[in-house]
Amino acid sequence: MTRFWVCVWIVFVVSCGGGGGGGPAAFEVIGASPQAGDAEVPVDQALLVVFNRPADVSTVNTSNISVERSDGTRVGIEIFIQGFNASAVNIKPLAPLWQNVLHRIVLSDDIRSEDGAPLRASSLCFVTMSDNPTVRPDQVLDLGDALNVPRYLARQVRLPNGKILVIGGYTNAADATDTLEIYEPATRTFRLLGSRLSVPRAEHAATVLNDGRVLITGGVSTEDGPPLRSTDIFNTGSEGVGPGPDLQVARRYHAESPYEGGLQAMVSGGVGADGNALDSIERFTGNAWVLLDQPLPRPSTRGLQINYDFDKVYFSASNLDGVGGLYDGVNVTARQEGDIRFRSQYMPVGDGHFAIFGGDTRSFATYVFSSNLAWGGSDFLRERRGAHTVTVRGLGGRRFLVAGGFNIAVPGAPALRTLEIYDSQIPGPFGFPDLVGARVDNVLLPVPFAGHVGFNEPDGPTVLAGGFGDGVGPHSRRVAVILDNVSAPTVVCR
Repeated sequence: MTRFWVCVWIVFVVSCGGGGGGGPAAFEVIGASPQAGDAEVPVDQALLVVFNRPADVSTVNTSNISVERSDGTRVGIEIFIQGFNASAVNIKPLAPLWQNVLHRIVLSDDIRSEDGAPLRASSLCFVTMSDNPTVRPDQVLDLGDALNVPRYLARQVRLPNGKILVIGGYTNAADATDTLEIYEPATRTFRLLGSRLSVPRAEHAATVLNDGRVLITGGVSTEDGPPLRSTDIFNTGSEGVGPGPDLQVARRYHAESPYEGGLQAMVSGGVGADGNALDSIERFTGNAWVLLDQPLPRPSTRGLQINYDFDKVYFSASNLDGVGGLYDGVNVTARQEGDIRFRSQYMPVGDGHFAIFGGDTRSFATYVFSSNLAWGGSDFLRERRGAHTVTVRGLGGRRFLVAGGFNIAVPGAPALRTLEIYDSQIPGPFGFPDLVGARVDNVLLPVPFAGHVGFNEPDGPTVLAGGFGDGVGPHSRRVAVILDNVSAPTVVCR
């Protein structure tokens, strides 16, 4: 870890006894770093306390000033008297402070000013963070069975009003549901809607258009049932849903995205009525689905479809040849992705490019369309993951939280409780930001999550909901919230 020292001047005033009868305070702390109650202080940190009058140097020592962890354990420190007339104390930890732990600086009543007045101040409290991204144990909140309906392989979309719509999914090992729920960030609750889909759906897809309509397409109603051609349209304003125009081709496990910036929509690939992967592409225009003249370079299923630069679309390499495709508004051309991916996730990483995470692999791929560049890494993720989620970690949008999924490298392909964090702040091989990852070793999710939905609340925290359950009985209604760095709980000294 790179060591660094930071002293931030923050006004922190504490009036303490002396004089009585409402007279002037004998002593004031006029500056402190970190300020009492501050959170997220770097692990390697110079701690500074500033007085408004000179201290008696003989009373300032490690028996009268201490740094403690939340459990009362003292941290080894050195003290340096600084400033004019001994007006400041610089406290140097002898080793990096423990990561993600509440600490406090305690000033004893035995500290005196030069004129003999007792110097006393409240504890200064803060929570440490590492320059290696991680999650604190107190940032993982288990909300219990907060979904109204068990859901595995449901779909989510963010509505124009900022709320999250959760659609369908398997409620047990065989049957899908026709219900919808909306997540209310203010109360961290899911509200079951009265309106229902025209048929139960799982393995379906959904897209939000610019006008607030949500196109919900295909899927299946039962685990071994035929794929669906039918669609539904949800209206954000009325929260009502009704049948939409049929697809040209029945499909499940297909990909869907907006097109032309959300004026239209597009679907591609999936599994057809004969059980084989599809290569067809359909475009929603007017109020109908129209087949494109050109197919995907390879039949694909359980893949991604990404609309970029208004009318261009990328189709991920969700086939055994590892070949994706680019649609430029006129032609579909093949794009070698470098790995075989099913059930992957992606995130925009700025500067007109995006990264694909996993997909029953440990690899990743980064794409810059404006420069026609692509690069990746074969052993990137710490665990092999598919049907996981990727959300933003931190409001800057350049750090990402990878959660759960199935690990098909382990017998039985268990659902995972683990997390990983990836940061795109560093320069990449072509001058664009690249990704560097860190496994979160200090916490686990309350239960395994795979085939779940995952999204960010408006102010940053990640919400994980539903998933595989035990695979035999009802699937999961479990919900967990992972607080963001900016959403740390209030720091309280005990």
